[in-house]
Parts: sequence; C-alpha cells; structure tokens
Amino acid sequence: MCVCCLGVVHAPVQFTRRNTSPFPHALVFSLAWIPIAVWVLLLTHLKDYSEVDKAHLGFDLYEIIARTKESIETERKRLGVYLPYPKNFDDGPFCENHGQCMKIWIEKWYTVILRHIHNISQPLPISSIADALAEIDHKGMQQRCKDYILTWLKGSNHLGKEEELIQNAIDIICTKFFT
Repeated sequence: MCVCCLGVVHAPVQFTRRNTSPFPHALVFSLAWIPIAVWVLLLTHLKDYSEVDKAHLGFDLYEIIARTKESIETERKRLGVYLPYPKNFDDGPFCENHGQCMKIWIEKWYTVILRHIHNISQPLPISSIADALAEIDHKGMQQRCKDYILTWLKGSNHLGKEEELIQNAIDIICTKFFT
C-alpha cells in the first residue's frame, strides 16, 4: 500500500481520537464546503433534522440556521403582502391602458408567482422570481409594460434579500466557528 493511501486510511482515525469536533480538521482542507453545507441545511426542513444531525450541529449552529430560515420565511411572507411594483409606472412606456396592465400583473403575481414562492416542498428562490415572471404569459398586458416592470424589478433590492440572508449566515458561521 502506498504512503498516501496509508495516510488516507490513518487520518480519520487520528482525527476522531484527538478531537470530537469536525470543524478544526475541516480547516486543514479549506472552507469551500461551508456555503454548500449551509445551503443544504437551509433547504432541509428543521423537522427533518435527526437527533444525530442536531447533536453534530450543536445549539449555536442550529440557532443560526433556524434564525436564517425564519428571516427568509419572513421575506417570502412580505412578498405575499407587498407586491413589488414600480411607483413611477405611469412614467413607463406609452400604453393606452396602464390600468389593465397593472391588473394583469397583480393577478399573475398573486395567482401564479406566490404559489411558487410559498410552495412547501420546493419553494421558488426569491432571486428567480424575475425569470419566472418573464416566462409567464401575461395575456392582455402590453409587452413593453411587462418589460418595463421586469427591468425595474431586476434593478430593485427586492430579489436579493434571500441571497443576502444566506450570505450573512455563512459569514456568521465562518466568523464564529472558523476564526
């Protein structure tokens, strides 16, 4: 058996003998796995965490994940109550009937997009809302009006909040456990 193979076999045994926490050993390799792990934890329902999972996470890490999930859920609820819509829509492209365009936009938001945002098993990421809206047929709405609102939405800060919360959780975890 080669020396490298012996090391691979021997290292896990030594790691578990010296320290019960996997985090210090993970630092030897890199921190690149942390964002992926946080994403997986955030996508998994808390009720699906086993007792072993919770024990490995510890209370501090579990609390960070739970608070982030709660903040994301609050943002999703906010989108259900406050429809993102440009205040200066009347200054948008020429349209004979902005009222009809607005009505169709609101209808599609509440009947299609919110169902995807609040889907229990696989919710639509907030950052993907503009793409989902672009794919929907807004029959009766002027294309220029739809494009104007989508451009406004992509330029607003409404769609980046979920990513910001996730990045904040990653930063907190890295700072708290790996510095």
